[in-house]
Amino acid sequence: MRCKIRPLQYEDICDTVEVEKAAWSPPWPQKYVFGYEHIKSQIDTFPEGILGAFVDNGIVGFVTTEIIDYNLSVPIPTWDDATDCGFIRKTHKDKGNVLYGVNLSVHPKYARTRIAEQLLYAVGRIAVCRNIQYIVLGSRIPRYHKYSDTLSAEEYVFSSRPNSGKPLDPELYLYLKEGLKVIKVLPNYIEDPESLNYGVILIWKNPFYVFTRYLPFLARIFSLFIR
Repeated sequence: MRCKIRPLQYEDICDTVEVEKAAWSPPWPQKYVFGYEHIKSQIDTFPEGILGAFVDNGIVGFVTTEIIDYNLSVPIPTWDDATDCGFIRKTHKDKGNVLYGVNLSVHPKYARTRIAEQLLYAVGRIAVCRNIQYIVLGSRIPRYHKYSDTLSAEEYVFSSRPNSGKPLDPELYLYLKEGLKVIKVLPNYIEDPESLNYGVILIWKNPFYVFTRYLPFLARIFSLFIR
């Protein structure tokens, strides 16, 4: 499904909140569902980094990012600490080295389309245009609670289905098939009953950074290859 992706504006906030509510129903903790003030703060802080996907002029999904300073050898803190509880005011650093994924929400009616993938490509274009070396994000593993009696979280993350070879977890698969790599499985990353509070930290290395760090004017041209 083709959609238009653009930065969210203040007039989009109310409709975006409705998408967020539809995307995250219980057992997802409702304290993590973004409200008006969250999204307004994200637009205020990093307007380039909050993107909406629109079909027939209506929003059907969105993604929020921030820029942080992050040493890859140090475990990422909890989601709350990494994102200022989703507000990003205190954590966004405009000159940081990592584009960090805060949130990805798609309306359930569009869950089986490629809306999520198109939003991820748009995030990649931000990283390339901004000449940022890495994208880092924390994935849920929402089916882990079904396997936890027989597999540790690490075993679950690196296990695959015997017939297809796909990861056991569909949300993790979304990111892995788009080229992100697992760097750490973290306990107590976020309060998430389905994932038993685990988060999987993934990374995407900007393949153009080796050129754009010295020739930054090429960044916007290279971003056109992310699609």
